Amino acid sequence: MLSMATATLSAQSDDNINMNMSIDADGTQMNMNISIDGAGEGMEMNMQMDEPELDHWGEPEMPSQPAGTMPQTSRPQPPAPAPGPSAMGSLDFERYLNAIKSKSFEDSKLKTAQAPLRGQYLNAEQIGMVMKSFDFEATRLEFAVLAHPRCVDPNNYYLIYDAFDFEMSIDELEEALGH
Repeated sequence: MLSMATATLSAQSDDNINMNMSIDADGTQMNMNISIDGAGEGMEMNMQMDEPELDHWGEPEMPSQPAGTMPQTSRPQPPAPAPGPSAMGSLDFERYLNAIKSKSFEDSKLKTAQAPLRGQYLNAEQIGMVMKSFDFEATRLEFAVLAHPRCVDPNNYYLIYDAFDFEMSIDELEEALGH
Protein backbone atom coordinates (compact mmCIF):
# COMPACT_ATOMS: atom_id res chain seq x y z
CA MET A 1 0.00 0.00 0.00
CA LEU A 2 1.34 3.37 -0.99
CA SER A 3 1.00 5.74 1.92
CA MET A 4 2.45 8.90 0.33
CA ALA A 5 3.92 9.82 -3.03
CA THR A 6 4.97 13.22 -4.31
CA ALA A 7 6.61 14.23 -7.53
CA THR A 8 7.79 17.62 -8.67
CA LEU A 9 9.07 18.75 -12.04
CA SER A 10 11.11 21.90 -12.19
CA ALA A 11 13.35 23.56 -14.74
CA GLN A 12 16.57 24.91 -13.24
CA SER A 13 17.57 26.81 -16.34
CA ASP A 14 16.83 26.98 -20.03
CA ASP A 15 19.26 24.14 -20.56
CA ASN A 16 18.35 21.62 -17.83
CA ILE A 17 15.27 19.85 -16.52
CA ASN A 18 15.18 18.28 -13.06
CA MET A 19 12.58 15.87 -11.75
CA ASN A 20 12.54 15.08 -8.04
CA MET A 21 10.34 12.35 -6.62
CA SER A 22 9.89 11.18 -3.03
CA ILE A 23 7.93 8.03 -2.25
CA ASP A 24 7.03 6.55 1.12
CA ALA A 25 5.66 3.05 0.56
CA ASP A 26 4.77 1.21 3.77
CA GLY A 27 7.55 2.92 5.69
CA THR A 28 10.22 2.44 3.02
CA GLN A 29 11.33 5.79 1.69
CA MET A 30 12.85 6.41 -1.69
CA ASN A 31 14.06 9.70 -3.15
CA MET A 32 14.92 9.99 -6.83
CA ASN A 33 16.42 12.89 -8.76
CA ILE A 34 16.63 12.83 -12.55
CA SER A 35 18.48 15.59 -14.42
CA ILE A 36 18.30 15.90 -18.20
CA ASP A 37 20.19 18.53 -20.16
CA GLY A 38 18.11 20.65 -22.52
CA ALA A 39 19.83 19.29 -25.62
CA GLY A 40 18.74 15.78 -24.64
CA GLU A 41 22.34 14.58 -24.78
CA GLY A 42 22.83 13.61 -21.16
CA MET A 43 20.85 12.24 -18.27
CA GLU A 44 21.85 11.71 -14.67
CA MET A 45 19.77 9.73 -12.20
CA ASN A 46 20.38 9.45 -8.45
CA MET A 47 18.25 7.33 -6.15
CA GLN A 48 18.41 7.10 -2.37
CA MET A 49 16.54 4.57 -0.24
CA ASP A 50 16.42 3.80 3.44
CA GLU A 51 17.27 0.22 2.44
CA PRO A 52 20.29 0.14 0.10
CA GLU A 53 19.46 -3.21 -1.55
CA LEU A 54 17.13 -3.35 -4.47
CA ASP A 55 16.56 -7.11 -4.11
CA HIS A 56 13.02 -6.76 -2.78
CA TRP A 57 12.04 -5.15 -6.10
CA GLY A 58 13.58 -7.96 -8.11
CA GLU A 59 16.45 -5.78 -9.30
CA PRO A 60 20.05 -6.93 -8.90
CA GLU A 61 22.34 -5.11 -6.51
CA MET A 62 25.00 -3.01 -8.15
CA PRO A 63 28.10 -3.53 -5.98
CA SER A 64 30.28 -1.10 -7.96
CA GLN A 65 28.03 1.84 -7.04
CA PRO A 66 27.82 3.49 -3.62
CA ALA A 67 24.82 2.34 -1.63
CA GLY A 68 21.64 4.16 -2.58
CA THR A 69 22.78 5.55 -5.93
CA MET A 70 22.13 4.42 -9.47
CA PRO A 71 24.75 4.67 -12.19
CA GLN A 72 24.82 7.76 -14.35
CA THR A 73 23.57 7.23 -17.85
CA SER A 74 24.32 9.58 -20.67
CA ARG A 75 24.79 9.51 -24.39
CA PRO A 76 28.36 9.67 -25.57
CA GLN A 77 29.32 13.27 -26.16
CA PRO A 78 30.77 14.19 -29.53
CA PRO A 79 34.30 15.50 -29.32
CA ALA A 80 34.45 19.22 -28.76
CA PRO A 81 35.70 21.14 -31.76
CA ALA A 82 39.32 22.06 -31.48
CA PRO A 83 39.63 25.60 -30.23
CA GLY A 84 40.62 27.77 -33.10
CA PRO A 85 41.33 31.39 -33.70
CA SER A 86 38.52 33.90 -33.64
CA ALA A 87 37.98 36.87 -35.87
CA MET A 88 38.83 40.39 -34.79
CA GLY A 89 36.07 41.89 -32.65
CA SER A 90 33.74 44.46 -34.17
CA LEU A 91 35.15 47.48 -32.31
CA ASP A 92 38.75 46.56 -33.14
CA PHE A 93 37.78 45.86 -36.73
CA GLU A 94 36.04 49.24 -37.04
CA ARG A 95 39.21 50.98 -35.82
CA TYR A 96 41.33 48.86 -38.16
CA LEU A 97 39.15 49.67 -41.18
CA ASN A 98 39.10 53.39 -40.34
CA ALA A 99 42.89 53.39 -40.08
CA ILE A 100 43.14 51.87 -43.57
CA LYS A 101 40.63 54.30 -45.06
CA SER A 102 42.42 57.28 -43.54
CA LYS A 103 45.50 56.68 -45.69
CA SER A 104 45.81 58.58 -48.96
CA PHE A 105 48.12 56.27 -50.86
CA GLU A 106 47.37 52.71 -51.88
CA ASP A 107 50.73 51.44 -50.64
CA SER A 108 50.09 52.96 -47.19
CA LYS A 109 46.62 51.42 -47.12
CA LEU A 110 48.05 47.99 -47.89
CA LYS A 111 50.78 48.28 -45.24
CA THR A 112 48.19 49.35 -42.68
CA ALA A 113 45.92 46.46 -43.68
CA GLN A 114 48.77 43.93 -43.44
CA ALA A 115 50.03 44.98 -40.01
CA PRO A 116 47.45 43.19 -37.82
CA LEU A 117 47.57 40.05 -39.97
CA ARG A 118 50.73 39.02 -38.14
CA GLY A 119 48.79 38.26 -34.97
CA GLN A 120 45.08 38.73 -35.66
CA TYR A 121 42.49 36.85 -37.67
CA LEU A 122 39.61 38.06 -39.80
CA ASN A 123 36.50 36.39 -41.14
CA ALA A 124 35.71 36.35 -44.86
CA GLU A 125 33.21 39.18 -44.56
CA GLN A 126 35.76 41.41 -42.83
CA ILE A 127 38.37 40.61 -45.49
CA GLY A 128 35.89 41.67 -48.18
CA MET A 129 35.23 44.95 -46.36
CA VAL A 130 38.97 45.69 -46.19
CA MET A 131 39.33 44.88 -49.89
CA LYS A 132 36.62 47.41 -50.75
CA SER A 133 38.67 50.14 -49.07
CA PHE A 134 41.38 49.79 -51.74
CA ASP A 135 41.21 51.82 -54.94
CA PHE A 136 42.92 49.35 -57.25
CA GLU A 137 41.99 45.82 -58.26
CA ALA A 138 45.59 44.62 -58.02
CA THR A 139 45.78 45.71 -54.38
CA ARG A 140 42.48 43.96 -53.61
CA LEU A 141 43.83 40.77 -55.14
CA GLU A 142 47.13 41.04 -53.28
CA PHE A 143 45.35 41.54 -49.95
CA ALA A 144 42.95 38.67 -50.62
CA VAL A 145 45.89 36.30 -51.15
CA LEU A 146 47.74 37.61 -48.07
CA ALA A 147 44.68 37.44 -45.82
CA HIS A 148 43.56 33.93 -46.77
CA PRO A 149 45.81 32.11 -44.22
CA ARG A 150 44.44 34.43 -41.49
CA CYS A 151 40.79 33.75 -42.33
CA VAL A 152 38.80 31.96 -39.60
CA ASP A 153 36.16 30.75 -42.06
CA PRO A 154 37.93 29.89 -45.34
CA ASN A 155 34.85 27.92 -46.48
CA ASN A 156 33.11 31.32 -46.78
CA TYR A 157 35.90 32.94 -48.80
CA TYR A 158 33.54 33.28 -51.75
CA LEU A 159 32.00 36.21 -49.84
CA ILE A 160 34.95 38.37 -50.87
CA TYR A 161 34.24 37.96 -54.60
CA ASP A 162 31.91 40.96 -54.73
CA ALA A 163 34.83 43.19 -53.67
CA PHE A 164 36.36 42.62 -57.11
CA ASP A 165 35.41 44.70 -60.13
CA PHE A 166 36.48 42.07 -62.65
CA GLU A 167 35.68 38.36 -62.93
CA MET A 168 39.24 37.71 -64.02
CA SER A 169 40.44 38.73 -60.54
CA ILE A 170 38.40 35.90 -59.01
CA ASP A 171 40.10 33.45 -61.37
CA GLU A 172 43.51 34.85 -60.45
CA LEU A 173 42.69 34.55 -56.74
CA GLU A 174 41.59 30.94 -57.12
CA GLU A 175 44.77 30.16 -59.03
CA ALA A 176 46.95 31.89 -56.42
CA LEU A 177 45.25 29.92 -53.64
CA GLY A 178 45.71 26.66 -55.54
CA HIS A 179 42.01 25.96 -56.03
